[in-house]
Amino acid sequence: MVAAAMENGGHHSPSARFAADLVADGRIGTLESVSLVAEGAPWGGSRIWPNLVFGLAPSAGTNILTIMAGHVLATLERVAGPLTEVSARLPRTHDRVLVTGTERTVPNATPSHVLLHGVLASGATASVAIHGGNGPARYGFRLELVGSDATLTATPVEPGTYINWGDWDIRIGDEALVAPDVYRTAPVSIQSGPPTNIAALYQEVARAITEGRQPHPNFETALRHHRLLAAIEKSAANGIARQIP
Repeated sequence: MVAAAMENGGHHSPSARFAADLVADGRIGTLESVSLVAEGAPWGGSRIWPNLVFGLAPSAGTNILTIMAGHVLATLERVAGPLTEVSARLPRTHDRVLVTGTERTVPNATPSHVLLHGVLASGATASVAIHGGNGPARYGFRLELVGSDATLTATPVEPGTYINWGDWDIRIGDEALVAPDVYRTAPVSIQSGPPTNIAALYQEVARAITEGRQPHPNFETALRHHRLLAAIEKSAANGIARQIP
């Protein structure tokens, strides 16, 4: 799970970085609440691809919480700041799922959805729903950052694109905003599609090695993210809000 967090391209998404700067610069006033709805397919549905069957056991660490919620929450925190408290539910809709392309069903012990309410370090509230499904993704995500003066909304430019993958359609009220080229740090040869943000991440790691410093995100970032996911699991298990160390 820690390794997956370190691989999260959402930290280097031009759209996420631009949206974070818009919030930090006060373009919507004081951030008061955050709402995010995202698709989690191909995890959490009534069917599963044959190559993902192994992830139906929680010990495998490959499910809608560790993969989809992991990427979604890391990107959300890049924009709005860290969560300091969460109250979560991890409902399991399907006890058995069909293996796609076969007539075989297999037991499932992993969540179908990730639902949480939380508080950000800024004091703003957050509501996140990540819905599982069979796929393909239809809308991808919708992010709303409600400020004291205005609301910033973000949806994928290409419908069905996950939040940590592609460019966002960012709007403050009716004004459409596009991330300037300065936010695009990936190599010129890779400026679109899912590989873009990962390419920017690897470029940051290479630059950090050359400059003798820690990259961002680093191991500490990943460890903190691991603690967030663990807090979600614990809250869902006992129904008690959890603080994130």
